[in-house]
Amino acid sequence: MSLDGTISSAQQLSSENIPCLNISPNPTSDFINVEAKGIKQLALFDSNGKLLIQSDNQIIQDETTLNIKELPSGTYILRVVSDNGFQTRKIIKK
Repeated sequence: MSLDGTISSAQQLSSENIPCLNISPNPTSDFINVEAKGIKQLALFDSNGKLLIQSDNQIIQDETTLNIKELPSGTYILRVVSDNGFQTRKIIKK
């Protein structure tokens, strides 16, 4: 991620495997449930790579909810950072 909070296309494609990562519902209209062991950070980017939402808690529970109700419909990129690395997933907002 760059200093201005954007993510490059190369960063979008790079990821480490997070065992048992579950993101639902997808597509969604209001919220995203994220389940994985040892979640440390969630970051949501728009299709241009701009950081929209970031939760930087030291330790997030193994299950957390991200509210995206106020965001417009479209495609977003969710980055999940855990004890085992990070992974990105495409999120569709209806």
